[in-house]
Amino acid sequence: MAKAKSLPDRAVLHTLLECDPETGLLTWKERPPQSSPPSYNERLWNKRFAGKPALTVNNGMGYLVGKLLSKSVYAHRVVWKMMTGEDPAFLDHINGNKSDNRIANLRSVSAQTSSRNLPRRSTNTSGVQGVSWIAARCKWLAQINVGGKNVNLGRFATLEEAVAARKAAEVELGYHPNHGR
Repeated sequence: MAKAKSLPDRAVLHTLLECDPETGLLTWKERPPQSSPPSYNERLWNKRFAGKPALTVNNGMGYLVGKLLSKSVYAHRVVWKMMTGEDPAFLDHINGNKSDNRIANLRSVSAQTSSRNLPRRSTNTSGVQGVSWIAARCKWLAQINVGGKNVNLGRFATLEEAVAARKAAEVELGYHPNHGR
């Protein structure tokens, strides 16, 4: 996986944006004039953008994005850097809502930990992540991913037994309680 692009310095972000950590919303700050008197473009930018929401475009995958200093950036990464000063490799939205950028909903984690807080796949038919029906054997199969490999937890006569095996493995391996929501 490619390393995330680093953001501008924290001080630069605070010069350009206002961040509300309670809501995770970013707002453009008024830009001070670079010339005296302020140029037409400077006045126009402030009139059009200052005080208005920033980085609010949904990228189609649920993340809020926008342009900052001519570069595309993710709003959650900007919020994190403004609040902590860090440029983490991975940020996880704890509740799974990719547009909820409250600092309390973000956590800096490894790729593996982030993958242990994923929603249930849209193709899942059992209702439980890692549990599927094997028609040829008339059994429920429970599996879990460990170190990038699927591990078979067993075949079970009932869905409840398969779910119990999967949930026990999730607890043992440190999966987030929201995993498979």
